[in-house]
Amino acid sequence: MDTCFTGEFCRKHLKNLAGRLLTFLRSGRDCPRDRRCRDVGAEHHTSLEPLEPRLMLSADLQLVESGLKGDFFDQLQATMNAGVLSAPVPLLGDQLATEPFGQIAAAIRSNLDDFSLGTGNVTTGLVRQRLLTALGDMVVSDGVAVLGADGDSEIRFQLTLGGFTLYTAAGSLDLALGPNAPLSPMLDLDEALNVAVDWTYDLTFGVREDEFFIVTSDPHELSMDVTADLRGDFMGIGRLGLFAVWIQADQGDYAQPSTFSTPTTA
Repeated sequence: MDTCFTGEFCRKHLKNLAGRLLTFLRSGRDCPRDRRCRDVGAEHHTSLEPLEPRLMLSADLQLVESGLKGDFFDQLQATMNAGVLSAPVPLLGDQLATEPFGQIAAAIRSNLDDFSLGTGNVTTGLVRQRLLTALGDMVVSDGVAVLGADGDSEIRFQLTLGGFTLYTAAGSLDLALGPNAPLSPMLDLDEALNVAVDWTYDLTFGVREDEFFIVTSDPHELSMDVTADLRGDFMGIGRLGLFAVWIQADQGDYAQPSTFSTPTTA
């Protein structure tokens, strides 16, 4: 019987024939108009053995430290600054992109400087404990949820971070007067604002065998609520044409005088 294992035909077309054989043997069909391929398929079909199941490796939790301390949070903050926080808002202008009260991801990354898993055996319990220690009050009451067990090929950690911070006399007053404004303020606008920031961040990360990952598929994983108002003792003067203008914080009975609040979701 003429086969594909001898002669000039096999030497010239071995790779092509092997690919065709594998395709048709998997599908259970004969090669059309090719007796050589059909004969070889019939002769060697029973010699094929099934592949052994792939052995899944245990998740290497040692990668959590380097993963969380990588550049993810720096890139997140840079993206927020450029695409969201740089948009001008009343009173604050674009200061959310430059001042500490808008740098939430950078604050998370700073707290993770104290996160360490050591060099020994790393378990899910150790990761959870060291996270709570490093992030402290940033972790809300539900703590850290662990999806998976030691030895699994994939283990995930879920936690919600958040906080409320009041920055006193922290922001400069942006009157958004624009060019050629009729009002010329003659006062010091620096540190004129009190800024309050309330934020939450749903963080999910994990390890799949020897690969660390952070889940970013939730469109609302990070939210910020920012409130700004003039500090109570703020006052100054300005010029409006020939007239002098006296400027001071609202002294009325309003609960939040001269206040601007904006929610931000990323």
